[in-house]
Amino acid sequence: MSKKRGRKKGRIYPQVKEKIRKVVNTYPGASTQEVASRSKFAWGTADKYLKILEREKKVNSRKRGNRKIWF
Repeated sequence: MSKKRGRKKGRIYPQVKEKIRKVVNTYPGASTQEVASRSKFAWGTADKYLKILEREKKVNSRKRGNRKIWF
């Protein structure tokens, strides 16, 4: 018998989305890197969830030069 490893899907992900959304609401105009560092997640994780939140219309983004800034 093998043990199941890892977290069950859907258990931790809503908490990550909520934390990232709170950071964006607290610091509007923050870049993806700033959101990642303030939420203490990796850049890739923050980018993934910011895009998900944008599709759900909970945050907005604008392109400034090379950066995306989030509102």
